[in-house]
Amino acid sequence: LYHTGYTPYDITHASDNFQKLYDLAVDLIRRGHAYVCHQKVEELKGHNVPPSPWRDRPTEESLVLFERMKKGIFAEGEATLRMKMVMEDGKMDPVAYRIKYTPHHRTGDEWCIYPTYDYTHCLCDSIENITHSLCTKEFQARYIQVFDVYATAFWLCFEGSCLIRFFCFLMNVFRRSSYYWLCNALDVYCPVQWEYGRLNLTYTVVSKRKIIKLVETGVVR
Repeated sequence: LYHTGYTPYDITHASDNFQKLYDLAVDLIRRGHAYVCHQKVEELKGHNVPPSPWRDRPTEESLVLFERMKKGIFAEGEATLRMKMVMEDGKMDPVAYRIKYTPHHRTGDEWCIYPTYDYTHCLCDSIENITHSLCTKEFQARYIQVFDVYATAFWLCFEGSCLIRFFCFLMNVFRRSSYYWLCNALDVYCPVQWEYGRLNLTYTVVSKRKIIKLVETGVVR
């Protein structure tokens, strides 16, 4: 940003809010919207994840187990905190917290449980009073594409009508419902989320994943 001549108002990190995020997770459990699950990592991969047998465990039990996760009583992969929701792509109960016994580059050994992107994104935006959260299009992978198909069919049948305009409005709402769901479930301020197409530069590598591969293989230094 500095190279473009722009000076940001502030630079923040999700780790600045680790305690607040943890407190909100406890509140989410108390409200009945989250639970501690013991399904293995392999079972949670993909989109056809079997329903968790721990989904309906008592709230007080999940609170105790989540506290034990925080205290480091469980091994990595032995327990996760999951949110009771169905994402736009049909995936049920995304993970909110995982156990990871790796020192954080900013908080050190203070935490052994870390929040996921799906949990952290909207809540950090809310905590920091962000008005509009702008994300590149790849994050729409979390959003169901069937709405695009239905919108096309509706357009062919009702071109120019108020019905199709209303349907397109609903399409945008549903695309962002995973972002909005968590803010609404906790009754906290909810920013506006919009996606945009990122700028790709010809003959230029901008992907962090590809850049690190070039460094690791010694192509660049």
